[in-house]
Amino acid sequence: MTELSLDFSCVETLGDECECLGEALACLKSLTEVEFKVYESQSIGNRTISALAKGLRSCGLLTNIRIIVANTDVTDVGVIAIAEVLPALTNLTEFGLALDGTSVSDEGASSIFDSLYYLGNLFRLIVSFDECQGIGDVTTKKIADFMINAEKLEYFVLRAEFTSIMEEGREILYEAKDEPPSIAFDLNL
Repeated sequence: MTELSLDFSCVETLGDECECLGEALACLKSLTEVEFKVYESQSIGNRTISALAKGLRSCGLLTNIRIIVANTDVTDVGVIAIAEVLPALTNLTEFGLALDGTSVSDEGASSIFDSLYYLGNLFRLIVSFDECQGIGDVTTKKIADFMINAEKLEYFVLRAEFTSIMEEGREILYEAKDEPPSIAFDLNL
């Protein structure tokens, strides 16, 4: 098996006790692509995401990860768990993360972009922070620094409507957008 897609969206009966998820993923060392979707599931939180992260650490062949945890109970703790794993996934070329409607703040969001620095082969990135009120200009500065220094990044989509990003943060992102001409940057603030 090289591709795995898990969709627990809108499942309220599933609890946040999914340590077995990480154990199962750790056995699938040949995986190259993983998609994990749990939007609109308020019972899913940091324990599930941390288990997912633990399992991903063993999947060194991964080239594509999509994690969609919009409108769940995931907080900075879960996002930081994902961020801590990313530097080990050096083959990653595509990464997608949707945290819409969660209580994630600058601390968690910034940790993701700190970790993305280590992924020298990353060329496609899609991140969505819509309705994350805890995300502001600390994150935009991290994103701008990442964009300027990402050597192979060719395509970047950022969704961040209804956040705490101010005008200064928007200007920083637009300036960074113009700096590396090779990046196709789709910005929706």
